[in-house]
Amino acid sequence: MTVGALGWSILENILLLKLYPCYANPTLENQMADDWTTTYCINEDGFPRVLYAATVRLGIPERPEYVGREFVEHGTESCEVTIHIGASDKYLEMQPWSVTATGARMPDTIQLAARKVLRYLCQMFEWHLGSTPMKYFPPLDRNRPAWAARIRNLESPAGTEKNPTVVAMSGYLLSLDDLCDQLHQRVRDLIQRAEGAESRWRKAKLAVAQAEARAAEAESRLAMAEENLREQADRHSQLLRGVYLVDRAKRKERHPRTAAELPILEGIPLCSSSQPRRRICESVPPTPPVSPRDLGNSDPEDRVVGFSSRVVPADP
Repeated sequence: MTVGALGWSILENILLLKLYPCYANPTLENQMADDWTTTYCINEDGFPRVLYAATVRLGIPERPEYVGREFVEHGTESCEVTIHIGASDKYLEMQPWSVTATGARMPDTIQLAARKVLRYLCQMFEWHLGSTPMKYFPPLDRNRPAWAARIRNLESPAGTEKNPTVVAMSGYLLSLDDLCDQLHQRVRDLIQRAEGAESRWRKAKLAVAQAEARAAEAESRLAMAEENLREQADRHSQLLRGVYLVDRAKRKERHPRTAAELPILEGIPLCSSSQPRRRICESVPPTPPVSPRDLGNSDPEDRVVGFSSRVVPADP
């Protein structure tokens, strides 16, 4: 490693240590609410125990403080845990800082947050941890020159690490760490997809409710339109009846008649005749026979006519 690369790495560490106190919040009263819980994970196995051993080695007298809460967001169970790390008596440039992690449940999120703090510590103190058992703990950024040189030394047969057990276990644990990162990213993608599906479902539900409201409003307008149409039809019929009655009254004033008034049904007058109509199929009654007395007194020509023809009355 060149001197320039070493200088830039040290400068990055100094800037990182200077910026971390900006994210720390020593006053827990400002962020703690009724649903927040505080614990020190004294009897917690896994990463919290490794983190406590690392803080002791780095000269941090205070135990890491875990502040977290569980909540439901958009129908999904979620958890948020913040770990507060105190100042170091051994490295004075290290000020109090904190790291936050999110997950689904409190025990799992505590493990994730402790692992995240360890990775930050291994990156912030990568040169200080070179002579300690923590030198093979993976940092936050695995592309840093110090970590790349350390891995090359571990994998090289001519490296300084002569214990094969350490080499094998380090390779195994680093592979597990890579698998953990992949699974964690997979879980985050699934959570985002679930949240997206939940959001789309809520939007679809809202759209269905709005469509049902519009359909109900359209049915109401249709019923009102039908009612208005019936009212207009009734008014139109009344107007026609009124117009007919007025015109009929005017005609009666101009042409008075003594005949019976024509009946009116539903505004339409009925036409009737005073004389009954004769049916077409009705037969004409025969001429009555002439008596002998009339026959003796009548003219001979009349007698011939009376016996030979009948007079058919005309249809009135």
